[in-house]
Amino acid sequence: MPTDDEELVQQLIQIESELDRALEREDFERMNMLLEQRELLLKTLSKIPEELANNIIEADRVRLEKMKNFMENIKNQALQTRTSQAALKSYSNLQEGTKLDERK
Repeated sequence: MPTDDEELVQQLIQIESELDRALEREDFERMNMLLEQRELLLKTLSKIPEELANNIIEADRVRLEKMKNFMENIKNQALQTRTSQAALKSYSNLQEGTKLDERK
């Protein structure tokens, strides 16, 4: 493997670890930037080592699963928020309907 490719592989390995840290921090903007950098590096490599390619594929599969779980949690929180808002609105309407007119 040429020296240039060795440097690119090291950069890819670094990006892979940064991707995992960004996911743990839920820093999706950073992840997007890192994925774009990774894409450029992969296109620059003359040959991608098979082990590196397999590691990237497996890491992406794990990241995707984590993101699916994260999105499911957000969806559930949004549904709970909507239910809570509806309950509060219902309670508020009920309270307003039962107030006595104090002018009498």
